[in-house]
Amino acid sequence: MRFERLDLIRYGKFAGRTIDFPRAKRDFHLIVGPNEAGKSTVRAAILDLLFGIPVRSAHGFLHPLNELRLGGVVADATGTLAFHRAKAARQTLRTPADAVLADTALSAYLGGADRNFFDQMFGLDHTRLVEGGNSILSAENDVGQVLFQSAAGVASLGKVRDALIAEADKLWSARRSGDRAYYIASSQLDEATAALKEATVRTRIWAEANERVESSRDALEAERTRHQQLLGERNRLERIRRLAPFLRALREHEAQRAEWGAVPEMPVDAAATLARAERDLATATRLLEVREAEVAGANAELARIVVDAPVLEQAADIVALDALRQQYSPYGRDIERLEGEVAALWRAVGEACAQLGWPVESEAALAARLPGVLVRRELERLAREQGAIGQALRAAEQAERTKLSEIGSLSRQLGELQAGEVRPALRAALSGARDLGDPEAALQQQRARLVRADDDLEAALRALEPWRKPAAALAAMQPPGALVLARMAQERQTLAAGHHAARQACAGKRSDAAAIELEIAQFRELHHPVTQATVTAARQQRDAIWVEIRSRAADPAAAAPRFEAALTEADRVADTRLEHVGDATALQGLQHRLARDR
Repeated sequence: MRFERLDLIRYGKFAGRTIDFPRAKRDFHLIVGPNEAGKSTVRAAILDLLFGIPVRSAHGFLHPLNELRLGGVVADATGTLAFHRAKAARQTLRTPADAVLADTALSAYLGGADRNFFDQMFGLDHTRLVEGGNSILSAENDVGQVLFQSAAGVASLGKVRDALIAEADKLWSARRSGDRAYYIASSQLDEATAALKEATVRTRIWAEANERVESSRDALEAERTRHQQLLGERNRLERIRRLAPFLRALREHEAQRAEWGAVPEMPVDAAATLARAERDLATATRLLEVREAEVAGANAELARIVVDAPVLEQAADIVALDALRQQYSPYGRDIERLEGEVAALWRAVGEACAQLGWPVESEAALAARLPGVLVRRELERLAREQGAIGQALRAAEQAERTKLSEIGSLSRQLGELQAGEVRPALRAALSGARDLGDPEAALQQQRARLVRADDDLEAALRALEPWRKPAAALAAMQPPGALVLARMAQERQTLAAGHHAARQACAGKRSDAAAIELEIAQFRELHHPVTQATVTAARQQRDAIWVEIRSRAADPAAAAPRFEAALTEADRVADTRLEHVGDATALQGLQHRLARDR
């Protein structure tokens, strides 16, 4: 596993900090920083990122514990994984988009290492390294040396230790000696201390020098303050020089405005409002001309109309006759169709009478000739039985002819055989063969039985879905008891009865819906009602043409006839709907009944 990036999102003293580890020829990264820079926090963050943030983490002093979050990108030979680690009780592994990752998502990268093993092998700090080394080196016997040699891979620990002891004896001993490095360095330290005392400045001299430094520092601060004041004055004068021409122009414009007097304030969209008003005025003027022409034409047509008072007095009768005409208009076609069906039925009756030898008489005479209902049912039953008996008789005659043919053939073969003495062994063999029958036929019969058994087994297994199992498992299953089977059978019968009743009710509703559909079709054919949808469509078409005229998408002069036609059609369908509102209400009631039945 290799770290590509470490994200310290909210952890310890860090917030939104990212550490990249780019690949290089010598792929080794060293993090260096002063004390309290966060090196130990980074080491702890790597451990918490891989194995989870503890419940009582010591790195929640800046951010709340429940908001601690780390992120990173790890890679191995199979690919890379970008993930976050949140401080939570469960589902702490997340994607950068905060989707939940499986807790085993890092198992392939860690290679089975747990938190303790990873900390011992890769999370050591200086204190633990010193303590571990001392604990191993303190083993002065051979066993401790062997353990250290096995763990560190050092084959000659004894020689190395003797050399270190000898080198330590050269460096220092309990008695002062002039040839040991420690005492030589101690003498040099004493000499340096004496030289330091000689070079140390006295307090009075330092105070005088410090006083001169302080006075020079105050003078420097005063000069800096004066420099800042001069810079501010310079900037002010520079701004005056730069803005003076604009100020003169502003004053000149204000003087001109004062000469003009009070000027009304116009809104920002005044030009657009004026153009829109002009377009609306032109459209309204054109529409007014069109309406005036329509009024003149309507007045002219009204003047040409001659009122017939006697006819108007019969208006109610005329309307009633028109309704009856519309109601009875399809009856002629129905009568012709039914008369054709009656003629076809009479032809069938004539053919039947001819077969019975009866004269073709009136319907009453034929009804008198027919036997009763019980007799007709008995005749139907006898006819069915006669057909079955005739079929069985024909099959028996065919079988008789086949057997007679087989007997004749066997008789001829028997006559051709030479008579001789039949031995007892042959008779026994023939008897056994006769008991066995035809082996090929028996084999075919057994194969047919096997195929039927396989089909039955497959059907039974399909019926057991989704509990289909091998035959051995089915045989080992414990079937339910008799009481359970009886209860299940009773429930099945109840469900079957309910299903049958529901099917009958559904069929009744379908029949009712079909009857209402027929009634709606007949009502539409007779009354031709105008629905609200038709009125809405006509008005939408009228409004669409008007929008084209207003937006100048179409030439007003060319689109005016289409608008007039659409307006007339919309008014006509609206007036028709108002005049026949009763028909529309009745049609709506039928449609509601149809929707309810459906």
